[in-house]
Amino acid sequence: MSFQLGNVGLTYPNGQRALSRITLGAARGERVAVIGPSGAGKTSLLRLLGAALRPDDGSVELLGDRPWRLSARGLRRLRSRIGVVYQRPPIPGRQRAITAILAGRLGAWPWWKAIGSLIYPADIAGAEAQLARLELADRLFERCDRLSGGQLQRVGVARVLYQQPELILADEPVSAMDPTLANLTLGQLV
Repeated sequence: MSFQLGNVGLTYPNGQRALSRITLGAARGERVAVIGPSGAGKTSLLRLLGAALRPDDGSVELLGDRPWRLSARGLRRLRSRIGVVYQRPPIPGRQRAITAILAGRLGAWPWWKAIGSLIYPADIAGAEAQLARLELADRLFERCDRLSGGQLQRVGVARVLYQQPELILADEPVSAMDPTLANLTLGQLV
């Protein structure tokens, strides 16, 4: 099982009820799409599935673990097994595309390799291969603040592909792309 939610509810500190009695599950290899109007709780649901939010009630199982019963270290390990593609990737503008992509493995690398990769990229060929899948290999060393919205989204997708997660969550991952690039990108995610 990739994930299982049982009667999950989530209320934000301001009192806004984001999720109410959600029961949903997906087996490994299964694809699920959540469609709804703006403000319906789709992003909150994805953040809960990424173990970034803890529900107020109900049960959550992700990749065979109950995240809120894990130690801090166990929770970090679980999160490293989940890849999240954001509509607006949280990538610093001054960061180069290669560094943003290699960040996908930070949860799996020892600290010394992660720090060393900031000085000299640890796996140039691996990052370039992921960008090539998305027709963006020529932007490997480009600063992210010099990329278009669609190019930045593809860097975010490349980071998740490089991460090789067991579960991929995507929140409008191709909203800034033309239909041809959107189809190519979605094809790489499935």
